[in-house]
Amino acid sequence: MSGRNTERIKLESYLLRSGKVTPEQLAEARERQRGAKRPLQDVLVEMGFVDEQDIFNWLKMFTGIPVVELADSEVDEKAAKLVPYKFAVSNGVIPFRIEGDQLYVAMSNPLDVNVRDELRRLTGFEVKPFLALPSSIQKAIERVHEVDDTIYDVLKNIMVDDEGISFVSDENEQAGDDAELAVEDTGSCNPIVRLVNLILAEAVKVRASDLHIEPCRQIVFVKYRVDGMLRTVMKLPTVLMPRITARIKIMAKLDIAEKRVPQDGRAFIAARGRKFDLRVSTLPTIYGEKTVIRILDKSSNVIGLENLNLLPKERERLEAIITKPYGMFLVVGPTGSGKSTTLYSILQRVNREDNNVITVEDPVEYNLKGVNQVQVNYKAGLTFAKAIRSILRQDPDVVMVGEIRDAETAEISVRASMTGHLVMSTAHTNDAPSAVTRLLDIGVDKFLIASSLLGVIAQRLLRRLCPHCKETYRPDERLLAKIASQLPFKEGQEFYRAVGCEHCDFTGYKGRMAVFEIMLVDPTIREMILDGENDRAIMYYAVKAGMDTLFMSGLRRVYAGDTSLDELLRVVEMQDMDILLCPECGSPVEEDFHFCVHCGHKLSFHCPNCGEPVKSAWRFCRKCGADLGRSLPLPAEARAAEPSPEETVERPLLLIVDDDKSIRRMIKIALRKSFKTIVEADNGLDGLRFARQLRPDMMVLDVMMPGMTGFEVCKKLRSSLETSQVPVILLTALSEEEGQQEGIDVGADDYITKPFSPARLKARVELLMKRRMRLMAPAGGVSA
Repeated sequence: MSGRNTERIKLESYLLRSGKVTPEQLAEARERQRGAKRPLQDVLVEMGFVDEQDIFNWLKMFTGIPVVELADSEVDEKAAKLVPYKFAVSNGVIPFRIEGDQLYVAMSNPLDVNVRDELRRLTGFEVKPFLALPSSIQKAIERVHEVDDTIYDVLKNIMVDDEGISFVSDENEQAGDDAELAVEDTGSCNPIVRLVNLILAEAVKVRASDLHIEPCRQIVFVKYRVDGMLRTVMKLPTVLMPRITARIKIMAKLDIAEKRVPQDGRAFIAARGRKFDLRVSTLPTIYGEKTVIRILDKSSNVIGLENLNLLPKERERLEAIITKPYGMFLVVGPTGSGKSTTLYSILQRVNREDNNVITVEDPVEYNLKGVNQVQVNYKAGLTFAKAIRSILRQDPDVVMVGEIRDAETAEISVRASMTGHLVMSTAHTNDAPSAVTRLLDIGVDKFLIASSLLGVIAQRLLRRLCPHCKETYRPDERLLAKIASQLPFKEGQEFYRAVGCEHCDFTGYKGRMAVFEIMLVDPTIREMILDGENDRAIMYYAVKAGMDTLFMSGLRRVYAGDTSLDELLRVVEMQDMDILLCPECGSPVEEDFHFCVHCGHKLSFHCPNCGEPVKSAWRFCRKCGADLGRSLPLPAEARAAEPSPEETVERPLLLIVDDDKSIRRMIKIALRKSFKTIVEADNGLDGLRFARQLRPDMMVLDVMMPGMTGFEVCKKLRSSLETSQVPVILLTALSEEEGQQEGIDVGADDYITKPFSPARLKARVELLMKRRMRLMAPAGGVSA
């Protein structure tokens, strides 16, 4: 029998004989020890079964080994760091001094000869053991290793594959050298490096366009923007923030010592067989430096017009603009609406051997073969306006200006379009007619706009419904009445909404598509511009002339089942332009007409509340008083920017997953005072879905369930950064050690064998919650 087992049996015998613990408590501590991977005496103390002083006194009396008061002794950091953090915590040891060829080591259990032998092998020194209180050893470990203990707790349950993140230098990228640097061994590299690699790898995996690392007073949020939606994927202790920021600054070749001013840089990585350009921006805030990384896939090809999701009518109108030999057109929309993608697709379309195509951009996002691309450089004095003047001396046929930001750039671009060049650019406006007002506000003369403008393309990006889980439903009738006034739909029209499954990461959406508002500037609109007509008048005419508004374009995608009404209303404002459409043929009609002049359909309008006939000019129903205008209340699915489920529930939240209703009820009763919200699931699939959507503060998970076992659920949770930190307690009827060990192997924080008492479960949950609070506490201790 080994020395460790002999000593453990003597300690257990002493504790039982002296009445310090009961046989049941000792059995539970042994069970907990397998998951905690720490000395039995430390687990007994942590669970509150014995006082650490009792064990210390017994060891002191039994062993006669000298005692060290670590609080009064200066721990030599060089000696302490001879032993890895994980080994020190698992075995309750810390070296505190080197004397010749001897290493002085404080141990919570100095009789464990196996640990002493391993210490000798790890350090190369002869080990002189000293007895110390476990709490003082743990405090000394935390003082010496500082961030190491925190990062270990963060990383220990993460089973996300970093997909071999490698870094490519800026010079190699520009030189076109495709050779990747050697992949770092993340199993042995610096823990902070591994954490940053994991965050980047997961961002690439889920198709994130932006990565945010955002410090707050007590916590650091890691967020991804996926399909236009920003969502939190990790919450990290604030103590890690400086190290993470420093690592990212090193990658982007920024000054790690400068924390007072914003900085911008770039890094290039290779992951999942593709290369990515990382645009790094840091910003000093009151809680530290916030970091945002824009992720650009350098390996992806610019998509053609045929892949822009243009409807036949929209493609025809776009071709009518871009096939003109000269003139100017604008692509407008807010940041992140896909303007650059549309412009690059158009550039690819007009990029022919007989065309000289030149662009001026800030920055150049994608390299286009055969296109002369100019990067703005403000430090060197190369502005948009200066670059355009030079470009006009380069005999261009097509000129693309990244953005019209000022009067000088706008006027030069407009005049260039009037001298035989096709000029395209972008602007930040909400819709197509507003682009005219934007140019006027900048200072461009009306006659220049009217003479040069060919058209305006406004666009937005809508999330696509996941084809694997979308379901049909019937929207509220009031909402249907509103959208029918914008674009009529056929009887029996099916509407779909998001549900959520593994294929779409439980969001209900996967990927995005563009919707367009393409305004052709014809002679009438030119006259309206010269006459100073406002945006609304131009919009009214453009729709009557055949233009789909952004909302109408989005409705066509809703009717096709590609997206949901909820998503459309979140992104695009439903405009009330007093334009009436025939419900039969969809043509614009005057409000006083009783019949459609296009198809002869009888026109009638009814109050969506009481059903009585009303005139479209009425603001309120004269029968019931319902608001017939923009303020008509919409149902929940039509409200824009609804908060996510995670944001609406009260915390702390407990998720119970067990197919036995009586077990769920018992757990709920036992823990109802510890949690403000308790959610139940009776199968593994629903449990996984709730966990991904709600991010519970604690999860009690049964092993044997239909659909998906607890082991499978736990493994999937740990394979995603978003749920890797959710504390999980497994409930198992398996008595065999290998079954219990499997739970630990898939990342469970603890497990309890059935049958169990409610008091026992509550104690284990509270213990795990306390450990979680210590981990997430800001530097200086746990805040209330």
